[in-house]
Amino acid sequence: MSYPGDVVQLQMCVLFLFSEKVAIKILDKAKLDRKTQRLLSREISNMEKLHHPNIIRLYEVVETLSKLHLVMEYAGGGELFTKISTEGKLLELIPIFPLVLQHENNIIHRDLKAENVFYTSNTCVKVGDFGFSTISRRDETLNTFCGSPPYAAPELFRDENYVGIYVDIWALGILLYFMTTGIMPFRADTVAKLKKCILEGTYSLPPCLSETCQKLIKGVLQPVPTERYSVKLIMNSEWMQGIQLVLTPALLLWQQRLSPR
Repeated sequence: MSYPGDVVQLQMCVLFLFSEKVAIKILDKAKLDRKTQRLLSREISNMEKLHHPNIIRLYEVVETLSKLHLVMEYAGGGELFTKISTEGKLLELIPIFPLVLQHENNIIHRDLKAENVFYTSNTCVKVGDFGFSTISRRDETLNTFCGSPPYAAPELFRDENYVGIYVDIWALGILLYFMTTGIMPFRADTVAKLKKCILEGTYSLPPCLSETCQKLIKGVLQPVPTERYSVKLIMNSEWMQGIQLVLTPALLLWQQRLSPR
């Protein structure tokens, strides 16, 4: 979630904390309205619950009379979006797609996109910005439209109640497509036209993509939410099996915790 410019001093201060670089987001408490306070409180609460090798850590919240300081893990490599926009598509064999794993805690991100994925090193990426996140079980539905329209699932544009994990999985499918092609599957010059494209569900898959990658994208970008690949199917897909050799041991351990489900 992007807070209004006059609320956040988005000078991402870089300090050394216990010999480690950290980033500090500084918010002006006097300029936080009730809605922003609620979203910020939820963001802090959810980030405190998440300890995963591919999620930006929130180390500390420091409050003064006028300011709120969020001390977070420093991602010096910048956004995934910037890297793809400037350098082009990524190789398929890169350990980014397992970002879906925050659902282990029933935490739904609701704003997964390349702009919210950050490089902490040349080979490690992490999800950040949990401003729209919420806790939602698989049998619960939500009704607030959150996130960026190009990543929005069809049910969001139909103004339906939705299951959070299905919306995040759709966004991951868009992200995978963008990563491996350098372009978005649904493109338009207005939100109304974009909505029409997404509801029609028509997109093309470049022949340069491997068959296993194409199969995974098709399985995730299913118009009917319940027909989309589950986390288990994603993790056990042929494409994911092919990149396991480059996954870190910590991420593999986390994946094994999910596999019986």
